[in-house]
Amino acid sequence: MKHALIVAAVAGLVAIGCEEEKTDVQKAAETVKTETKEAASEAGQATGGALEKAGETLKDAGAAVKDKAAEIAPDATKAVEEIYTKAKAAIDSGKLEDAKPLVEQLKTYVDKVPPEWKEKIQTLVTEYGKKAAAGAIPGLGK
Repeated sequence: MKHALIVAAVAGLVAIGCEEEKTDVQKAAETVKTETKEAASEAGQATGGALEKAGETLKDAGAAVKDKAAEIAPDATKAVEEIYTKAKAAIDSGKLEDAKPLVEQLKTYVDKVPPEWKEKIQTLVTEYGKKAAAGAIPGLGK
């Protein structure tokens, strides 16, 4: 009987010790869990800040490109106008071989010029196409 009582007492002490140990493990797990959540939250905030800054940088870069394009546009339009004038004169005088490289060059600018120039270039390309087709068929006037 004494032996059973001693075993019960030892088992009780072990159980109490395990429960305290379990509680410490649980506390440690909760601490780790909380610290992990906090670290994740801080990382998310840092990432959000970095993304916001990157967005602002892209926005600034876009504005700079737009400003530079507006600065260059008059020069580009002037160049297109010179090519257009030469091509138009060559087409009107029937010098289609001289007009061909100029018309091809103008085609490359169609998507890069203001709408009014886009329309002028397309009209000139069409006019060149008609005259070139008429010149390719014997007996049709140029």
